[in-house]
Amino acid sequence: MGKSPGRPHKYRTAAELDRKVEEYFDLCDNHVLEKITIKKGNEIKELIPDPKIYTLPGLAEYLGYLNKDSIFNLRDRDADGMFSGVIKKAINRIERQYIEQAIKSKYNPTFIMFLLKCHYGYNDRSSIMLTGPGGGPVLLAAVPSEPLSLAEYTKLIEDMPRSKQIEHKPVKEAA
Repeated sequence: MGKSPGRPHKYRTAAELDRKVEEYFDLCDNHVLEKITIKKGNEIKELIPDPKIYTLPGLAEYLGYLNKDSIFNLRDRDADGMFSGVIKKAINRIERQYIEQAIKSKYNPTFIMFLLKCHYGYNDRSSIMLTGPGGGPVLLAAVPSEPLSLAEYTKLIEDMPRSKQIEHKPVKEAA
């Protein structure tokens, strides 16, 4: 295995990176708020579970990277492939949380849709590609405003350049 060009990785092994990624998710899942109330002069502290939303910027910051682009670079440009699997798994977990929480209406579905389109390749457009014979271009012919006789139709086809001719079967002219 050759030496990778550029700056050395922050983590020596995939297992080390994976542990740090799991720490981030655990930190988000186990986040609590401390609620303090005073009753009859006594201070009462209550810990309220308040799980944080997983985010790519949050993961990048926790891992010690500048921004989410560093996460994508690690996924896409990992020369020896040592870390890309860990990063892909983490990105998938974030994506899954967005979808599940949007379905439960815990997260704003419109914002989640925006995030999924921007960062996860989701698309709400469909496209249809029309092709001609053999995958070539679609050939269009002008349709005359008046009906043609068989002789006029045949002449029109014969005058058409060979590359643009369409297979046709002659029809009997109406009497």
